[in-house]
Parts: sequence; C-alpha cells; structure tokens
Amino acid sequence: MKKPNLEKVQIVEPPIQELTKRNRPWTRGLLLGLVGLIISAAAAALGLRLFIGKGAVITRNPPTAFPSTIPLYDRDSISRVVFTSGVYRYRTQLIANLLPAPLHSLFTQFFVAPALTLDPDWPALPGYPDTIRIEWKNMTADPDFVFSYYEKNLTGANYTVEVTEKKGPSRKLTFKRPGGGAGMLTVEGVKRATFTPRATLIVQVPR
Repeated sequence: MKKPNLEKVQIVEPPIQELTKRNRPWTRGLLLGLVGLIISAAAAALGLRLFIGKGAVITRNPPTAFPSTIPLYDRDSISRVVFTSGVYRYRTQLIANLLPAPLHSLFTQFFVAPALTLDPDWPALPGYPDTIRIEWKNMTADPDFVFSYYEKNLTGANYTVEVTEKKGPSRKLTFKRPGGGAGMLTVEGVKRATFTPRATLIVQVPR
C-alpha cells in the first residue's frame, strides 16, 4: 500500500479567513480613498479661508479705516468694536452665488457676513463698504448729552443728519456725507437715569 504524498497536499484556510484575504485590496483602496477625500476637503477649506480673508474682527479700538471726521465720545466706555471688511463680504457673496441651493444656504450660514438690518431710511452705501460697529456700555453722561454731542458734531462736519426716533430717553439718528461714509447712532436710556446704559454707532466706509 502506497503512502500518501504529503508534499502535494495543499492546506486551505477556513472560508472566512480566505474571504478576508481576498477583500483586503478592496478595503485598502476604500480607506485610501477616504483619506484622500478628507485631505482634499481640508485643503479646499483652507484655500477658501485664505481667499475670502478674515471675517468680523472684534477689538476694543476703532480701526484705521474709521473716518476722522466722525467724533468718538467716551472712548474708555467702549465695550467692543466689530470691523467687517467689504472685501470679505464681497468674496463670500461671490462664492455663495456660485453654489447650488443646499450648499448656498449652508455656506451663507457659516461664512457670509449678514447684511445690516436697519431702518428703511438708513443711508446705506452701495456695493460692499467696510462696516464698523462701535458699542458703549454704561457711559457716564446722560443719553440727551450723548445724542446732542453727536448731532452737533456730525452736523458741524458737514454730514446730513436726520433724527429718526425719539422715544423717551432713547434716541436714534442717521447721517451721511459724500465721500465720508454713512452711519447710524442709537442711544438707549432709562427714565431718570444720569448715565447711558448702552449706545451703538454703525459706520459704513467706502473702499
């Protein structure tokens, strides 16, 4: 009786291990594809951010773009200054207009600087001017004095000033001058208070 030739016997792995071995190239390719997709998305996001530039910049001091013809009362009480470049608003809006509807709304939510929601008679500048928003808290002067100070000094600087609201101790005015920008001042007061709880000055500067 002949003995079996063990050298010709082929050992077959269990079916699950054999199947796993056969699928390894496909799994590796899928993993590499996902990694490449993530890297491409990160690079695209970085390139987009570099292209559109910085968004709103928050500081305590007005930027150099702030018009010298507009007075700033009580600088020590300024709580924050928000500067939004017109270039940033233009570029983000340009990209948003090129995207399909679902991506447009998502991109707008995270990148596009919102348009100013102001009075109907707000003398907004056309195009994409720089926008500077200055906020005060707890100013030592009363609301009537703060409002009169800006109304007088803006008129003296040849701005066209229009008082749009007078409700108790609160006041609001808009102003505009060719080549000097446009803006709005809101002064919020409290009855019988000797200080001004809050004031906001929004200025648009042509580029």
